[in-house]
Amino acid sequence: MYIPFQEALLAFTKPSVQAVLEAEAPLSLTPPESSLAEKCGPSTAKIVCINGYSAVMPGNFYRGPPPASINPLDQPSYAQTKIPADESWGLVEDADFIVYDKERGLKILGDKPTSEFAFEITPLFHDATVYDPYTNEVYFSQLSGGEITQKVIDLNGDEGPKLIRKKADPPLYSPTGGIYRNGLFYFCVGGSSHSVPGPDGTVARPGIYTLNATSGESKVLLNNYFGYWFSTCNDIAMDGEGNIWFTDDDYSFGNGVSAHHPILAPAVWRFSPKTGSVRIADSHLKQPNGIAFSPDFKTLYVADSGAETVPDHEPAVGQVIYNPYNVTDPHVVWKFDVIDHGNALGNARPWHVTHKWLPDGLRVADNGYVLVGVGDGIDILSPEGDLLVKIQTKFVAVGNTWAGKDSKDIWITGVGGVQKVHLNLPGGKVNGWPKELLNYD
Repeated sequence: MYIPFQEALLAFTKPSVQAVLEAEAPLSLTPPESSLAEKCGPSTAKIVCINGYSAVMPGNFYRGPPPASINPLDQPSYAQTKIPADESWGLVEDADFIVYDKERGLKILGDKPTSEFAFEITPLFHDATVYDPYTNEVYFSQLSGGEITQKVIDLNGDEGPKLIRKKADPPLYSPTGGIYRNGLFYFCVGGSSHSVPGPDGTVARPGIYTLNATSGESKVLLNNYFGYWFSTCNDIAMDGEGNIWFTDDDYSFGNGVSAHHPILAPAVWRFSPKTGSVRIADSHLKQPNGIAFSPDFKTLYVADSGAETVPDHEPAVGQVIYNPYNVTDPHVVWKFDVIDHGNALGNARPWHVTHKWLPDGLRVADNGYVLVGVGDGIDILSPEGDLLVKIQTKFVAVGNTWAGKDSKDIWITGVGGVQKVHLNLPGGKVNGWPKELLNYD
């Protein structure tokens, strides 16, 4: 019997995936032999351990299909999986920490882990989160058109953290990534505009800038590639020789902070401040984003957030970003071998795929564990790529940084919120803190 293709397609797609799964659920309501989730660890936080990485779930589990919305923030997460046959799963969505590897994960959490919502902020993306151990301040930036101040968490004083604003001199327009080295912040600045002021009385250009948090003085290190300006300069890392590796993608234009349509294709770049030389290191990633080195500088981690693509028209300034999103496009962290005495990138392999949204905000701990901002929180991974712990947030997590005297506090920034987390996972040594300010071996 002949059935027109369009009618057959409609007939096939009429019931939703969720409706089909819910209809089948009563057929497999037998509880599993052991619970998938259970409370564990110290009582200072809501900690849930996942047995066997939840590799085998009761057959009636389901997660909602991708919605019609193009907003990546609407995508369902791992914690929102529905498992009617296992009541223990109800613990997962409300947990502060989800532990996948009990031995290594509980060691990461330590004796008194905490996770607390610290500040409500504008519901826009906030990144370039970085700490100055001398001034005891956490800097981060709001990624929106015309924003030339930075938000600062002042950790000094007995009354607790204070959220204030500061403006560099000259101002920095929309930094999107930052690190601390040698007493200075090094920022990837994404904003460009004909009306926003830049250095030496000129206009704002994307590039690499330093900022002295004590004096407030900023300086430009790089703002062109043989006459081209970079599209974004999204995030930044520094190797053991002082060379700067940075990602350049299309997001400043898509986020409404750049007046210029991208000219250069997205890529990973290597810049030598000593000579001024800048050259391409990799051009295979769709939208290279977060970037960080292993403690021995032999490995470079780069996040590809290519599942979120940038429209070819400038969006409205000052709005939460809803760039088109394709769940089958890359949202992967890549692991590169650094070769030729740190001059080039060698073997690359996909290393971590996010459960939800897009990978960003890469940081590396002193022991080599990697932190990745993944939208519904921060994933903590081993150098081999094993997911050990997830720090969950009630807002979209983007940037993160270590802070505090013992280098065990982590501040997380994102869309609408700031979270403070305390773990037994220091990160001060590998992130450039001077030895005299570290009180641990």
